[in-house]
Amino acid sequence: MERINPKEVKIFDFKAYCDLVGRVGSISKKALIEDDNDSNGIILDAREDLDFIARTMQSFFNYVNTVDIGESTIRIAKHRHEPDDFEVIRNDYIRSRAIAYNAALTNCSIINRLAKNYAIGDIFLGDITDEASVADFCLDVVADVFKNRIAAA
Repeated sequence: MERINPKEVKIFDFKAYCDLVGRVGSISKKALIEDDNDSNGIILDAREDLDFIARTMQSFFNYVNTVDIGESTIRIAKHRHEPDDFEVIRNDYIRSRAIAYNAALTNCSIINRLAKNYAIGDIFLGDITDEASVADFCLDVVADVFKNRIAAA
């Protein structure tokens, strides 16, 4: 997969992402060690935030997956189907890609707000109004998470 924007432009701050997960995770773990009623609200928020981080990351993976599968499907369908059937397949893909893109776009802003709440720098470093920037961010997320996977170490 090739990026739309030049390779030297950094759009995903993997370190900030790891810092966010670490900070939220340590607050959440604190609940398992200390049963402090005063901090219960904060700890519950941290647990919800961990779940939310997972869901935002999933939306970025989902966008890349939707584009990858959709583009392959379109290339094959062009040669396998009649023009009318091909148009239906193509329109379904365009609709699916738009839904996945809108989810990713929304989550780019949300994950930055969440990082700010935990005093961490932006994770999405691109231009939120630029579709190519959001698409490249999603691709960078998938590539960096894959490249830095923990289970493979």
